[in-house]
Amino acid sequence: MFGRFKRKNVNNSVRIPIDEQLVYLEKIGIKLKANVDMRDILDFEIPKYEECPYLRLLMSMGWEREGLRLQGSLYPSDDVWSFDRECIEDQGDYARKLKRLAEMLEPILSIADIADNLDPEAGAAWISFTANGKHYRHKLTLHDDWLSLEIFTIFSDLLAKNGSPKRFFYTDTGNEVVVVLIERDHFRRLNELIDVFVPLKQGE
Repeated sequence: MFGRFKRKNVNNSVRIPIDEQLVYLEKIGIKLKANVDMRDILDFEIPKYEECPYLRLLMSMGWEREGLRLQGSLYPSDDVWSFDRECIEDQGDYARKLKRLAEMLEPILSIADIADNLDPEAGAAWISFTANGKHYRHKLTLHDDWLSLEIFTIFSDLLAKNGSPKRFFYTDTGNEVVVVLIERDHFRRLNELIDVFVPLKQGE
């Protein structure tokens, strides 16, 4: 899961207690849901998180957890999402990803009526949805079975149009992607903790 990190300015010589990491992440708006205990979502022994601070914890906070179900969700946080980018193989795959985005965006954007269509011969896919009652339809470029990061740009634009200070930022670890949804003003503070994230929309 964590074997392909593209490291940039990550100081592995500094060990940071995992509880301290969580406190700093909470200060920039990345937190666990209520009633989720951090130690219930860890994928490694705690020293592994402390020798590679923040990124491993963010990954664990963002993965879907089959053993976790809070108000119908399988995710321990709605501020971070970790996923294998090679996940688009058939009709309905984009729709399932949009449902996860809908969880993250609520209540700023109310996403409903989600649908998708894949046309491998044309090398394109289409997604449609309503956001706060308005209908949208977008064309995406297909790259084999890789999810197009265009979907995050689409929703960053909608956040801006609706007056929200939040935007999507991401880091690519190889085939896996970690996406955070935080206020633009917190982006600099995030990269002071771990300088691997970039905006999904140019100019942010």
